[in-house]
Amino acid sequence: MNLDHAQWDMPAATVTRAVEYLVPATPLYDMLCTHLHHLARTAAAAPLLLDHLEGATVRLARVLVASAADHEARHRESLDHSLPARRRLYIESNLTDPSLSPAGAST
Repeated sequence: MNLDHAQWDMPAATVTRAVEYLVPATPLYDMLCTHLHHLARTAAAAPLLLDHLEGATVRLARVLVASAADHEARHRESLDHSLPARRRLYIESNLTDPSLSPAGAST
């Protein structure tokens, strides 16, 4: 299945960002794979139907990519929100490290 940029109807950056989160554990990933499997069987048995199924296939792929990109955005927001707590935890867990003291930093 090849989709050109116009068929995605979303910024290329969104598609690129989503790639990292397109994993088999995603329910929509499994749905698209199953759809593509059935599409291949349909192509062999009734190739004239493929034109009618193109729109549904593109929409399903678009929803999968959009949901993965949204997951990335939520993940980034969560990391940004937890930054102060992560800094505090790092500092507290390294308070006794002599190399992180002003004296240790000068050596």
